[in-house]
Amino acid sequence: MDKRKALGIAAACVLLFGLIFAAVGGGVFAGLALPEMRDQNIARNETYPVHSAMVTREVRTSTMVNGEWRYRVAFSWDGNHGQSNAIYTRAQAEAMVGDTINIRVSSNNRAVPVDFQTSALSTVGWVFLPVFGGIGLVAILIAGGLMLARGKIDNRWE
Repeated sequence: MDKRKALGIAAACVLLFGLIFAAVGGGVFAGLALPEMRDQNIARNETYPVHSAMVTREVRTSTMVNGEWRYRVAFSWDGNHGQSNAIYTRAQAEAMVGDTINIRVSSNNRAVPVDFQTSALSTVGWVFLPVFGGIGLVAILIAGGLMLARGKIDNRWE
């Protein structure tokens, strides 16, 4: 196998590796951090009306922090229903049942507690983006370097 073909195959493999890592980093960020960023923007936006909502129940999530499950609280207002993000311990969530909380309701009827806090999932998203995305970016740059090296090889005299 000649050098140009070997470098082309190596560049393709490294590029594929880089694209997969970049996609994983971006996908985890988009799935975990972006929804909480949207909710945080709703909670901060003072043009959205504030409603009082009744906490109806606690909802266990699949998120575990320091060996303890995290819970959401479900709430209802004016015949509508919503949930907070997973930031409460079981005791905190159970203690809130029956309480009234303030929520902001966006123009598309998305409700977010006014005292919104990001959860551990958002942190995971922010960690995956630079780690996996960074590894992917470096691999993509290396693949570009291999393609440049491939172009510099002159097979005319072999």
